Amino acid sequence: MLILTAVNPEVFWEMGKLLQMWLLHLSFLLSLMQVAAVSMGAVHVPEVTPGPGLPSLASLNLTSEQLYAIPVPDFGKPELKLAKRAAGCFDSNRQCTLDDAVACYNYLGTPGTQSCQVDISGGAGSWKELCRAGNCVVEGRLTNNFIVDSTACSNVAYAVSVIAYTCNPTTGHAGAGYENARNKSNIAIRMYW
Repeated sequence: MLILTAVNPEVFWEMGKLLQMWLLHLSFLLSLMQVAAVSMGAVHVPEVTPGPGLPSLASLNLTSEQLYAIPVPDFGKPELKLAKRAAGCFDSNRQCTLDDAVACYNYLGTPGTQSCQVDISGGAGSWKELCRAGNCVVEGRLTNNFIVDSTACSNVAYAVSVIAYTCNPTTGHAGAGYENARNKSNIAIRMYW
């Protein structure tokens, strides 16, 4: 049985001040924990930028973070073992990082990126950017006298995989080089840093 007795009002006042101070400290500690959690959990990834005329990431319901989060593919290694080496590999100082190359590969291989068009708008023999992720650039150009031509972006992604698989001298990089788009020998693809 609880018996109420007269309590000094100053005791309640002091208890209230202590409780208020404790809540203030708790609030401060919780905000520090939130800042720490956000800064620890937030991993910055470079922006993946589609080339001119290609679908934006937003239109495909994709983000750069998603493209970087997809596991590194085997780049079709069983199929590539039968393929020739890339048409040409660049010096090791022009290699793309593996993560950047994979982000472009993932973007170009996305079903919504149906057609990659290459033209001579920059002049005959000029390269057109198809994807940029971090410092890695994937470009295409015509190798014939056409004014414009296109191929499925998945064919460009395949060329990226050939370059990545056959031009990578180190494990942390995807190499750099050039290769024709699959099924389209008149469109050259290059990937470099």
